[in-house]
Amino acid sequence: MSPSLASSATAPLPSVMYSWRVKALRQWIDEFKAKSSGDGKLRVSDLESLGHLDQYHYRGLVACDEVISTLGLGPDVTVLDVGCGVGGPARYISYKSGCSVVGYDVQEGLIEVGRELTEAVGLASKVDLVCGDATEDMYASANKEKYDAAFSLLVILHIPNRLSVLKAMYEALKPGGSVLIEDMIHLTEEGPFTDREEELLREMVGAHSVSGVAKYRRELMDAGFVDIEFRDLTKVWGPWSQQRSE
Repeated sequence: MSPSLASSATAPLPSVMYSWRVKALRQWIDEFKAKSSGDGKLRVSDLESLGHLDQYHYRGLVACDEVISTLGLGPDVTVLDVGCGVGGPARYISYKSGCSVVGYDVQEGLIEVGRELTEAVGLASKVDLVCGDATEDMYASANKEKYDAAFSLLVILHIPNRLSVLKAMYEALKPGGSVLIEDMIHLTEEGPFTDREEELLREMVGAHSVSGVAKYRRELMDAGFVDIEFRDLTKVWGPWSQQRSE
């Protein structure tokens, strides 16, 4: 999961969600260098074994492959990654498709180690990781650079004002651009969560924007998006998250 990009209005999330991952990732890098043979270079394929240390969202590389196929990414395409974490999806997607990716995340520590990895695997010219706010910095850059496509994997639920980031994503796209968002929603419009479950979502996961499909669709439309499609991932998320917890 990548619950790391947020606006200034987002409540602090438990540091354990990030600090241990960054520490473990740096330890892995040191161990790789110590054990490395041959040319000693780090490659994107070497990172695939890192799992949730590199890919914070659900379903890891499978979800990244779906981003590539759904958005039709390829060379000469520039893509925006909202909530890039340490840049795992950005690197993999660029490596697999040839596209260029600009990723935003508010967590400086994640961006720092992400840039190190991006440089190490030779993708610094294709993947740019920016420490910035989901709305303010994207709005500021939207006047300078437009993207062919955008994606966000399990991040927007952590931003209290969801509409603001959806508008920022829309403004950042070129005319006719497409966006793919993986996010958490209520299973019914009334919401299946108890008060205690909602409290746990806020405190343990940092989930501030969880609604039903109808409200989410309205906000996407208010942001300017058209031709909106939803896909229910419950049947694949459930077994995957259970397996990871074990």
